[in-house]
Amino acid sequence: MRKVDRSDIVDYVTYEEHRDEARQAIFQVKALRRFHVGPHLTFLFENRDTMRYQVQEMVRAERMVREADIVQEIGTYNELLGDHG
Repeated sequence: MRKVDRSDIVDYVTYEEHRDEARQAIFQVKALRRFHVGPHLTFLFENRDTMRYQVQEMVRAERMVREADIVQEIGTYNELLGDHG
């Protein structure tokens, strides 16, 4: 699975301008990746798109501007994604 790359993440001001559309799109993606098992257990299978959304939301929420902080956030979320095979 391809990981989130720095070029996938935009600054929080640019993201804010298109956030509503991004949220609607990712909610549709997540709906297809969410599996309910009984009344108390749900699995959400993350992928590159859902991780990119999470990183973008963190950059926005924390108003990240330092490159090192953004790269660290990407690395943290990329660890949650599987590798090939």
